Formats: sequence, C-alpha cells, structure tokens
Amino acid sequence: MDVHRTTSDIARQHLNSSQESQKRFYDRTAHGAPCQRGDSVWLHQPYPNRGNFSKLDNPYTGPFEVVQSPPNNTYRIRPVSGPFTFPFTVHFNRLKSGLETSPNTVIEDPIPETGIPVHDTVEIPRTSPSPHPH
Repeated sequence: MDVHRTTSDIARQHLNSSQESQKRFYDRTAHGAPCQRGDSVWLHQPYPNRGNFSKLDNPYTGPFEVVQSPPNNTYRIRPVSGPFTFPFTVHFNRLKSGLETSPNTVIEDPIPETGIPVHDTVEIPRTSPSPHPH
C-alpha cells in the first residue's frame, strides 16, 4: 500500500508541474490588450453562426462591456444592449478593444443617388465578327 501511495504522489507532482509549465507557455503566447471595468470590447468568435459562411462572416460580435476582471487573464463581460444582458466569463485573448464599429467592418463611400458621373464616353469598334450570333 505504501508503494501505491508513493507512486500516486509522484504522479500528482508530475501532473501539477506539467500543468504549471503549460499555463506559463500559454500565458506567454496569449495576446490581447488589458481592459478595465466599464471598457467597451468586441468578442472574437472563431466559428460562424449557423447558416453563415465563414468567409463572409464577421468573427467579432458585440459591443460588450467589461463588468469584472477576475484573476487568470479572464474577464466578465455583458452585452451593451439586447434582450440578454447576463454577464459571462471569457479569456482576454478573445477580446478586442472597443470601437464604434465592428473591427472587421468595411466602411465604403456611398454612391450618390444620381449615380456615378460619366465625363467622357468612348465607343470601341469591333475588329472581328462576333463568334456568337445576336
């Protein structure tokens, strides 16, 4: 029985040291900006919502508000608006500092209602007969 207890203690020590080593490595490679209570943030969701294509889907949702900053690089956040405003916990490397618009939103210049102005037109003559009949 004594040998079994010693073996179990050694295995537990190795497991604890392995967990600590993995945590140090993960924390060293994790990235993200530190946030404080009340900050506005966006949440990264690497998988698209059901029915959306990943190529066209914006991986950031929000905005969210930081409610609390518990230890271990985690934050409690809640949606700024919407029907469900319950706080939940996420790791800081899934957060992006809050902006007015989503981080991947493309803002384009609107086309005027009159259309795009055309200044000069050029007619290009056909040099060979079309292979397709009209």
